[in-house]
Amino acid sequence: MKRIFCFFLMAVIFVGCSKGIEQDTVITIDDVKITASQFEQAFQRSRFAAMGEKGRKAFLDNYVSRKLILKEAERLGLDKDPQFLNDIQLFWEKALLKLVLLKKSHEFVKYTNIPDAAIAAYYQQHKDAQFTGKDLSEVREQIKWTLLQEKQNQAMGAWAADLKKEADIDIDYKRLGVRK
Repeated sequence: MKRIFCFFLMAVIFVGCSKGIEQDTVITIDDVKITASQFEQAFQRSRFAAMGEKGRKAFLDNYVSRKLILKEAERLGLDKDPQFLNDIQLFWEKALLKLVLLKKSHEFVKYTNIPDAAIAAYYQQHKDAQFTGKDLSEVREQIKWTLLQEKQNQAMGAWAADLKKEADIDIDYKRLGVRK
């Protein structure tokens, strides 16, 4: 799995870096070609962007140094280090998980309605403990947000349960040292 992922990552990098190299290359560091758009994207995501022209020069110096250090890491074979590859795999999984959960979260929010009656009922049930001395109009949005979060968590749980039902899962609990 790790080898496939690394091959895929290298292919994406190669294809991304090879498009239009001759036309738009603004930085060449040995065999590495960097386009104006690649540099600009990196600059805009950096803390240097807020500093204007002075920041652009500082970023350029920093950017070239980083690229040189990365080339040295590759020369030393650190890009093939098992711990590094494991870290990349974990980062990829976390980033992908974050993306899919954010997408699902937006879907659930888009299609979730919190009726006024539910807000009023929640207020009545919790007014003495949570909303002492506050009128419903003062806490309506807070309650709505709380109820939305609850519905969203329920929807996420149901979605995850559906994914489990649809998947072919085989777990050796004994070898994992986990009781069923």
